[in-house]
Amino acid sequence: MNVRDNLEALLSLQEIDSALDTAKRKYAALDKGLQVRQEYESAKGVLGSAEQLVKQTEMELKDAQLECKGVVDRHKLEYAKLYSGKVTGSRELQDLQAEVEMLERNSHKLKEKVDDLARQLENQRSRALELRQDATRAGNALRRHLEGFNKIAAILRDEAATLSASRAEAAAKTPSDLLGRYELLRTARGGVAIVMMQEGEVCSGCRMRLSASLKQRVNACTDIVLCENCERIICPQPK
Repeated sequence: MNVRDNLEALLSLQEIDSALDTAKRKYAALDKGLQVRQEYESAKGVLGSAEQLVKQTEMELKDAQLECKGVVDRHKLEYAKLYSGKVTGSRELQDLQAEVEMLERNSHKLKEKVDDLARQLENQRSRALELRQDATRAGNALRRHLEGFNKIAAILRDEAATLSASRAEAAAKTPSDLLGRYELLRTARGGVAIVMMQEGEVCSGCRMRLSASLKQRVNACTDIVLCENCERIICPQPK
């Protein structure tokens, strides 16, 4: 190929590389849902703590109910014994009376404890239900976000794959020495190695006006010409 053909092939390669860079930037800029995921994990954590508290209170309530039943049953037994007429000794009656009174006091305390735990449990279950709904909403939000992310990411990956195939084809048509020079310039010049000379003798890469002699060389297409300012390869407008 002559110089003009090489330059136009290189310009096509640059267009593909620029499109690839854009696709990569778009992919990198995608919101991967870190904040939404953190909100979901936080909601799950709070819910887990609330449900653990419910289980703990349920166990405490069960223990308190069993203890209360034991005291109430014993109170009934000792009360019946006190008034059965079978206990006749004065000292024994006094001791039994004291024990019945103590059991009655303890049963009242335990009943209050059971009622208090039952109220706590009701409130905790209500709170856990609210938190479960919050966690469900957060989980649904995360699912929707990931569905949207995966959809856009798949489009960008397909676009990048197509561009990569086109790039390989375009690179194969470019002389290896020119391709190597292009790659070095792309690395040094922010991804843009070759630009066109626009009307008015202006480099489209840095917007600087070219000298008359440089313009002549660009239009002649007899060699590779670099911009005096940005040092990118300059090619003429395509025919």
